[in-house]
Amino acid sequence: MQAEENTEDLGDSSISTTLSSHKKRSSSQRDLTPGLYSIFSKARKIVHLIRHGHTTYSEGSLRTKLGNHPFDVILSPLGIKQASSLSEKIFCLGAEAILTSPLTRALQTLQNAVDLTQAGRVEVSHLHTEHVSSSGDVGRPPSMLSREFPMLSFTGLEEVWWFSPRRAPNDPIKGVFHSRESMDHLRKRVGLFRQYLLSRPESTIVVIGHSTFFKELSGRRKRMENCEILTIRV
Repeated sequence: MQAEENTEDLGDSSISTTLSSHKKRSSSQRDLTPGLYSIFSKARKIVHLIRHGHTTYSEGSLRTKLGNHPFDVILSPLGIKQASSLSEKIFCLGAEAILTSPLTRALQTLQNAVDLTQAGRVEVSHLHTEHVSSSGDVGRPPSMLSREFPMLSFTGLEEVWWFSPRRAPNDPIKGVFHSRESMDHLRKRVGLFRQYLLSRPESTIVVIGHSTFFKELSGRRKRMENCEILTIRV
């Protein structure tokens, strides 16, 4: 099965919905590009980026039609151990909010690293999900995720929140992977996520997510290691 890189603009429903919801959340949000905003504004927020734990690309609850590649890959036993070791470190960060990607490997990292019964504000945000370069980067509907992670709220996520162009969709239920996300599309998401961080009231935020997205967000050349913590200012 050959996936085609799709260079559509941000016309997919999940991004459009996010733009609308961000406008509703913050009436004072500035209509500036991330580049201009960083030039003319002082750094206001501390953001601790945490990459998910080690994964196994041979496992996942849904697979492609050929059966040789999984969708929404999961943590390996090593990854679960790595995530569990983050507990004390995350506590010491003093975050006012924790944002996690809806991909299962990020949710499992959160689940093993944070006591959700004691945590403050925890939010699932699809804007900082990983660059879709394979079926393993395609997620699952919130109707499925909520059964697996009942302690988390998936309110606000559409059933198809991952990169899935109308002309060449990525569908984990049907087992089809047709489109890779272009880097241009990813960078636009990074810009939207940066604006979203700036629109939030918290000054210290933890974000659990993925290496390629964080590489673009931080401007760092080197990819983060599994369960590495990288602190940036936005």
